[in-house]
Amino acid sequence: MRNNPDENFDRLSKKEVEERLYDLGELSTNQSLEDMKAKLKIFERTRHLIPWLDNSSVANHGHLVGLITCLYDPSVFYTSQEFAVKMGRWVDIQCEAETPEVYFIARCRSSDQDQLAYCETRLECVQQLKVPVAHNGIEYQDVMRLSHADSPQRAHETGQQKDGHYFCSCGVHCDRTYELDHVLNCELRTILQKKQLVLKGTVTRKNSLQKKGKPLSNLSRPEMECELASRGVFKDGNVKVLQRELDSIEGTLYLFRDA
Repeated sequence: MRNNPDENFDRLSKKEVEERLYDLGELSTNQSLEDMKAKLKIFERTRHLIPWLDNSSVANHGHLVGLITCLYDPSVFYTSQEFAVKMGRWVDIQCEAETPEVYFIARCRSSDQDQLAYCETRLECVQQLKVPVAHNGIEYQDVMRLSHADSPQRAHETGQQKDGHYFCSCGVHCDRTYELDHVLNCELRTILQKKQLVLKGTVTRKNSLQKKGKPLSNLSRPEMECELASRGVFKDGNVKVLQRELDSIEGTLYLFRDA
């Protein structure tokens, strides 16, 4: 890591700061020298962490295995070329920086309910990221990226169904995932938008507070009617008719159920 103290930034000339920001692709016009130094300092002291979560069998028991790695960023870390000039030896800096470390190993089946049991613990970790980590007297701010894992785990992390025809968070049908122009034009919903969509309904809100992984699954007829009414939809009919109405609500088709 660069570990540049404040004194190093104070000694930089305007040309040196501009060249450094240019190399990082972050040079902007009409900025004062102090603003550019502050900007460079933020880039050099912000790290991005990526968790990798997966379910594995260990000793014939299901476990949720979590690894974490630091995303290589040339603003935070030396490049291999810079390190070779500085230290006189070649090291693959990106490989060293992104070597994963064990985050946690927990006894856990692959079911949604079991994995949701660790949400509060992981939330505490995310909330504590706002506390900077000091290294050689320099404070670093860590930012957590979303889960980088296999499709079921990524779907679970982003509030997406884990199987069916809509397994991508952008809402593209599985038969059209190779149509790049179609995928790029699909609407991408944020986690906040998905949360708001779920909490909008009476039944889905109640089931979510009870930590049910699929708040629209296995609803009784009264629950379906109550859910639709809370969303401003009033429909009479049997369970299949009511279920079609639930599926037709914007977003629920690929958030909760298969098509």
